[in-house]
Amino acid sequence: MRENSIPHPREPLQVTIREAADLLRFDERTVRRLITRGEIAAIGRGKLRRIAMDDLRAYQARNRC
Repeated sequence: MRENSIPHPREPLQVTIREAADLLRFDERTVRRLITRGEIAAIGRGKLRRIAMDDLRAYQARNRC
């Protein structure tokens, strides 16, 4: 198993759009647009929408400068 696929003991498996925006240092609207464009996968609908931490890491890895 890869080292980065093992979650930190206190790290959540999923985060809200607001939490994802804070982690990425983006506006919530930007995160919603990324979800709409399919660049970040989201689970659920409306206020119950969550983003898996693995999906956030994958997005960051794809978009490194």
